Amino acid sequence: AGSMPTITGWLAAGKPLSLEPVILAIIVFLWTPGHFWSLAYKVKEEYMVVDLPMLPVVKDDRYTRKMIIVFYLLTLASMAVSIFIFEGLIYRIATLTSIIFLAYAIHIIRVRFDKETAWRSFKISSPILALLYTGLLIDGLI
Repeated sequence: AGSMPTITGWLAAGKPLSLEPVILAIIVFLWTPGHFWSLAYKVKEEYMVVDLPMLPVVKDDRYTRKMIIVFYLLTLASMAVSIFIFEGLIYRIATLTSIIFLAYAIHIIRVRFDKETAWRSFKISSPILALLYTGLLIDGLI
């Protein structure tokens, strides 16, 4: 559901469906689980109390960390592909910056995985979509 506004917004702007909105939707789709599970791990006990079956509640820490890293790596790959699809310089700079942020988020949870690093990973990955979409917006204006 989180990826669909990209495609519908693209179409609402009068542009034909093409690879650009699809790759952006893929980035959002792949970014969401790792980002959300980092937050869910931080508040794992709260999910347990209300009996909500979030990944960190139903799987062990090792598996949760692995899945966060897998989805972050898939997000990195999709962002790298997007550099070759979008021609704007600002978007490319925003994407490279986002890749660095996400690589750092992966690094800190690989080194140590606890509530503190999961929370840091969540905060580090938070601006990524804003960076990408702002880069596209600026490129469209110049």
